[in-house]
Amino acid sequence: MRNTTDYELARAQPEAAAEFTDRLAGLDIEQWLTVASTAEQDAPARSSALTLTEALISDLGIGVEAWSVLDDVTACSPDVAPPVTTQRVLTLLHAARHAANAAALALLVRPLLNPGDFEVLYRPFATLLPL
Repeated sequence: MRNTTDYELARAQPEAAAEFTDRLAGLDIEQWLTVASTAEQDAPARSSALTLTEALISDLGIGVEAWSVLDDVTACSPDVAPPVTTQRVLTLLHAARHAANAAALALLVRPLLNPGDFEVLYRPFATLLPL
C-alpha cells in the first residue's frame, strides 16, 4: 500500500481534517452529546474501521500528520475543560471526542479508505457537519 501515488493522495487530505476540526469548534455541549449517542450505536463497526484506518496511516508513514490532527481535535473538545458537569456527561463527552478523533483520521485518508469504513467513522457527524 505504500507507493508514491497513495502517499501523495493521503498527503492532500490534511485540509479536509483541518476544516473538520475548525467546524468542531462550533458545536455546543448538546451537539457533542448527540455525537456520543450516535457513536455508541455503531461501536463494533467503528472499532473495526478505526483499526483499519490506523493501520493505513501507519503504512503510509503519516503518523506525525495524524498526531497533529488529533491534537487539533483535543483543542476543541469540551471534555478537556468541561463546564461543571456529572461524571456521566463527562464520560459521554470523552466518547464524543473519541468519535471526533476517528472521523478526523478518516478524513485524513479518505481517498484510500473503503467507503463503508469512512461512512461508519463519519456517521456521528453526518447530520451536524455534513460534507
